[in-house]
Amino acid sequence: MDTHDTPQSAAIVQAGLEAMGRGAWEEARSAFEHSLRADESPEAMFGLAVALWWLGETRESVRCLIQAYAAFRRRSDPAQAAGAALELCFLYHENLGNHAAAAGWVARAARLIDEFDLEPLRGRVLLIKACCCSDPDQSEAWARQALRLAVEAGDRDLELCALSEIGAALIAKGTIDEGMPLVDEALAGALAGEGQLDTVVVTSCRMMESCNRCADFQRAVQWVRAMDRFIERYGCPYLNATCRAHYGSVLFATGDWQYAEKELLAAVELAGDAMPALRGEALAGLAELRLAQGRVEEAERLLAGFEDHEAAAPVCARIHLLRGRLALAVATVQRRLGVIGGEDRLEGAVLLELLGEAEIGQGQVEVAAERGRKLGELGDTLGCRIMCARRATAGPSSRARRGREASPRRGRERVC
Repeated sequence: MDTHDTPQSAAIVQAGLEAMGRGAWEEARSAFEHSLRADESPEAMFGLAVALWWLGETRESVRCLIQAYAAFRRRSDPAQAAGAALELCFLYHENLGNHAAAAGWVARAARLIDEFDLEPLRGRVLLIKACCCSDPDQSEAWARQALRLAVEAGDRDLELCALSEIGAALIAKGTIDEGMPLVDEALAGALAGEGQLDTVVVTSCRMMESCNRCADFQRAVQWVRAMDRFIERYGCPYLNATCRAHYGSVLFATGDWQYAEKELLAAVELAGDAMPALRGEALAGLAELRLAQGRVEEAERLLAGFEDHEAAAPVCARIHLLRGRLALAVATVQRRLGVIGGEDRLEGAVLLELLGEAEIGQGQVEVAAERGRKLGELGDTLGCRIMCARRATAGPSSRARRGREASPRRGRERVC
């Protein structure tokens, strides 16, 4: 606590921290705002930033964090300043999709850690670099370094987040059976109270992202049910557009279209302040739902201007197929496959199924069947069930099957 803080201000800040511990975010916000009217301490500003983030006011949260960082620097408190810088990196990357700003803040934190020898924070820099990295091999390497430092320091929060990040990287590479147990373990520990609230957020988002990536929707449903008590007390942890979009996709895939629409619309709203790249994820999820509802023109409107976004590629290809634009569907899929580096990546499974449908439409049935066979073999090698499943759908009967699956399944209970 700042030595210039008055006893009354310190008591109000403490009341705000206690309210945060109960998940009473509006009460915490009020306490911190009251404290700041009397004394603009960086602790109160940082606490207000956290409360605002849980209330979904991301832009205001970032503003407060920047002010807290500056105040910690003026007070010559490099550890707290580095912590604020790392939080800013996370928000810029995960909530706003601003990778340049995120890179700047993690670099600032790393410099402070080097300059003032803040070893306990070094693992957190590695973790956030892993979170922000699009290369799963590099992400895994950084996360494993963070895990080693976490174990040495006895930092449970860092340990759980690093385990989750390693698992997510392995899943992104297609080694599902090796990665998913780590994702499960990390979230179990976080929900059991081994980590702070932020640790539940990170591990639950990695779970939702990973389950959505490998189409393990039943696992996601089971975890959401296991999180009921946490959500009731603290609120939904999916407070960035990407995680919310993944959550909506899980609801959609399990037949809960009503609540899927609610969550996907919330994801689009959360993405309102984000960079265009992040909005594309939420819009793609909503467009996919609109396609399943038979609202093709609306799906096309949602994706206007976002056709080159990675999440939009499969939806755009489906639109081309429905419109009979087979050559465009093939071009869309092949362009995306070129970006991800070929057909042996997990993301390629759904793309290859779509490519097979286009080829069948073009009369290339044997080509599509051979691609399905190779995809299944790759799934067997990687232990990836979604790729094995795509083997069956990359054949002549896939269109009829997709037509049957396009109607919502009734009678499913809510997953949340």
